[in-house]
Amino acid sequence: TINSEDVDFSYLLKAIEAFKQSLDAGVKEADIWKIEETVAKLYAQMGDITQALEHANAALVNCPDGQKEHVLELIEQLKSMP
Repeated sequence: TINSEDVDFSYLLKAIEAFKQSLDAGVKEADIWKIEETVAKLYAQMGDITQALEHANAALVNCPDGQKEHVLELIEQLKSMP
């Protein structure tokens, strides 16, 4: 469950930036979806569902077939968030 209560936003922003930098640094293509999924979850914890969905959809595009259901569940969870 993604929860945005009691979250240190400055810590989350630093984490998001670090993950985005790893994408820019040229991580293995097979790992891109994992990073996008993580960034989506971090944005969700901040309450930024628009950004979370953007990154979750990027994860869906890049994930292996065996992980699509998992990422789709995340997307549905994000869509149901207020």
